[in-house]
Amino acid sequence: MRKVLKTLCLGLTLSVLSSAAGAALLPEGSFMGRSSLQPLRIIDHDVMALLLRKNPKKENSYYAVLAEYDRVPGTTFSKTSALTKWVPRMAAYQVDKINDLQYAMQPLGVSFLGNIQPRNDVNPDLLTLKKANSVNGAIVTRYHRDSSVRETIKFYGNVGSTWEAYVPGTYFGSTDTTGGDYLKKGINTVLTPEGIAQFDTPEIKGDYTVRSRIDGLFTFIPRAANMHGQDKVEGRIGVFIDIVNWKPVMTTDELLLINPNDETDVGFFYERH
Repeated sequence: MRKVLKTLCLGLTLSVLSSAAGAALLPEGSFMGRSSLQPLRIIDHDVMALLLRKNPKKENSYYAVLAEYDRVPGTTFSKTSALTKWVPRMAAYQVDKINDLQYAMQPLGVSFLGNIQPRNDVNPDLLTLKKANSVNGAIVTRYHRDSSVRETIKFYGNVGSTWEAYVPGTYFGSTDTTGGDYLKKGINTVLTPEGIAQFDTPEIKGDYTVRSRIDGLFTFIPRAANMHGQDKVEGRIGVFIDIVNWKPVMTTDELLLINPNDETDVGFFYERH
């Protein structure tokens, strides 16, 4: 009898382990897609990028950044050569599993208390996988407030971008959408190791405390009242991305500020070494 019970217990354990090992998961990484809103070109250089990472506090849950990369024509023959001159739009999401092939993408916002949390005033978008455990062939369907389809994005490969932790250092905040500031050496923003962001750009001036509210996503708390350009920092979601990713040769990250209420209003800061 003991031998039978031992065999049954062993079989049940192996069954559970096998089931867990085969469970459908959403892969982490950086994925490349094309939006139905992007114009058709003979040579396709602009792409959508979906960056995914697990939510460490919730099973079958992830965080995502969705961005449009306006890339330099003629540089897109490989992941490491493709230069991005601007990010025209960007959004942050919490992504929760519905079933093995579908995930709800709830846009994130910043609360009155400065917490990053899923918004309950907008419809979730939908990520539909072509096959479990893969983003290749997946489609993101984005919706208007009236539930009509806004755009569809089909993913077909990878971008080289990496989603970074807090990156202290010197930065240059730019508003040149042509990418003309990429090689300039100026510095107008400093992020200290202690988590203080010091802005001195024409649009933003003053110091902010940087808070990690969610793994890889940050908010900025003003350290004084009524600072110049405070509306361009407070209430935004910060994310550090190595867009081009020339690791291990070198690394140059970008700090992007996401406006939860207007995805086309992106704060763009080049890291300077």
